[in-house]
Amino acid sequence: MRFDYDELLRLIKYKYGSVNEFAKQMGMPEYSLYNRLKGRTGFKQSEIWLIMDKLEIPDSEMARYFFVTKDSK
Repeated sequence: MRFDYDELLRLIKYKYGSVNEFAKQMGMPEYSLYNRLKGRTGFKQSEIWLIMDKLEIPDSEMARYFFVTKDSK
């Protein structure tokens, strides 16, 4: 199952200006974040919670940003 992180990517760019800047704030290499956003590597639970905190995503919106599948669009 492949996930679609387009909404998450849009929010990152809106709030931080770039994936590179957000990756710095996350304390992770830019390529690692890109691999996750492209679905090459999965997000760890701890990363999901940290991203939600930094982007101020409420718990009720978690599925919208992290659990949309490619075929459900």
